[in-house]
Amino acid sequence: MATTDTKQLLKDLLRELFQLDNTDLDFGIYRIMNIKAREVEGFIERDIDDKIEYVKRKIIGRQSTEISTQLEQAKAKLEKEFKVDFQINGDLEAKAGLYGQLELFMEPFKQYKTAREKLDNLRVSEDTEKSIYNELYRFFERYYEGGDFISKPRAGKNNYMIPYEGEEVKLYWANYDQYYIKTGDNFKNYLFNNQSSDPNTLTQVEFRILDADTAINNNKEEKGRLFVPAEKPFEWILEERKLLVKFHYRVPNAEEKKIWGDKQSVKTDSKGINQKLAALVNDEGKRIGDAELLLFLSKTRNNSKGEAIPLFLYHLERYTTVNKFDYFIHKDLKGFLQRELDTFLKNDVFSIAFLDPAWNEQEVQEAIKNNVLKASAIRDIALVVIDFVSELEEFQKRLFEKKKFVVESHYCMTLDRIPESVYDVVMQYILTDRDKKQIQDWIDLKFITGSELEDDAKAFLKANDKLVLDTKYLPNELKWKLLASIENIDLNSNGLLINSDNYQALSFLYNKYKGKLTSSYIDPPYNTGGDGFPYKDGFMSSSWLSMMLDRLSLSKKLMRKDGIQFIHIDFHE
Repeated sequence: MATTDTKQLLKDLLRELFQLDNTDLDFGIYRIMNIKAREVEGFIERDIDDKIEYVKRKIIGRQSTEISTQLEQAKAKLEKEFKVDFQINGDLEAKAGLYGQLELFMEPFKQYKTAREKLDNLRVSEDTEKSIYNELYRFFERYYEGGDFISKPRAGKNNYMIPYEGEEVKLYWANYDQYYIKTGDNFKNYLFNNQSSDPNTLTQVEFRILDADTAINNNKEEKGRLFVPAEKPFEWILEERKLLVKFHYRVPNAEEKKIWGDKQSVKTDSKGINQKLAALVNDEGKRIGDAELLLFLSKTRNNSKGEAIPLFLYHLERYTTVNKFDYFIHKDLKGFLQRELDTFLKNDVFSIAFLDPAWNEQEVQEAIKNNVLKASAIRDIALVVIDFVSELEEFQKRLFEKKKFVVESHYCMTLDRIPESVYDVVMQYILTDRDKKQIQDWIDLKFITGSELEDDAKAFLKANDKLVLDTKYLPNELKWKLLASIENIDLNSNGLLINSDNYQALSFLYNKYKGKLTSSYIDPPYNTGGDGFPYKDGFMSSSWLSMMLDRLSLSKKLMRKDGIQFIHIDFHE
């Protein structure tokens, strides 16, 4: 394999690592990646090359210093003992003709000639350069999977280690130093293209959800829901040069099961929805008759197992599984990778295992010296990549840790809590509201049947003043008028209900309630899977532990010293 091929492998890995093939996605961190894509591409194509050239010059500089020292030592000996005048051209050769039989002369003479020749031909060998790229690839590849770094500390090629600092007991798991990011279904469009710089040949394929029967960001474990192709799944948009592929996300009905089956992906016999759709898209391409589209649809790409599959199917598989991943953000990716790099250099690169027992002492010393230079070069380049990837990870971490804004806030209060200054106005609205939203809520909750309001509704509400008013059913102007009329509303409130991810809610409460809570009750998923529990209950154990650790740690900080925590859990985790 040529050096340039090895360098390209490294760059391709970095592109995958930075998810540059996903920069057409329009959700979450990918929106930021769209903006950062040019900078990232510049880093890979320009900054990496510049750093590699700098490191190569550095290696040559270190080698030339040592060779120059040998050259000057031989030169000084020849000048002192044999009166060689290096200012006179040919004087060295003349002295060689005179003293060529003397070993005392030949030793510094050969040393000078050898050093001179090395200095004149000094460069980083192709083998050394290729070895540097190979080791860099090997280092980053071992911690990378699907766009994330896998936080598993290594102790060597096939060994793992646990960071241990002398504790009596150390509990550790695969994602110990990562935040688990709670994910639900997030339906956004997925776009990929042939990356042509010419708008006349730029060809795109977009997967688009038309509708879904589950709420976005719902954390319930959905059973049987699939990406089902629409009745007419393909649409060619000529002005955008885009093939639109349309889906519903739902449990397929009987007719859809008959056409597509009830599995998203089944590789054997092409029985999965994805495989059937990938087979149909070629016929659609022929029907459209666009040469660039046909060429694009004929391309293949290796999957995670190294198998060549159609590019369309590759992206379709990613699209239909992306919502099922557990996502993590490393709490200190830079520190982790720097520590791992040190271990990698010591155990895998700068070790004595490469030494050949048949080598003589000089060959051993030369090999060790070259290995030190190579390890130093690998470290210099790896640190540049680590700084860059850590910067992006740190940005995501700051977004996750940032206290979230309240997007909507409402109050519930019994009718006797409504101040007299606004009581009549509020009652009038409740009773005359065309949609009768508050009254219907009371009926749905079985507080009333509705018939009670048919005679004297105002008198009934006055007599039943423990009915609960929800301000979300009031128009904004009336809602704020009511809230403004209540003095010390926070002191008068005896309950707070937050609809949020647990971690974000605890973080939001931290400043106000730190060290004040007397008790806490949580009912986390048992993680048994398949037990009918309506919420997501099939995490990997490491994901479950990471999720629980951060939330329990935060909740503990909210507790008083004499507070007590109740956890409803079985023996499964």
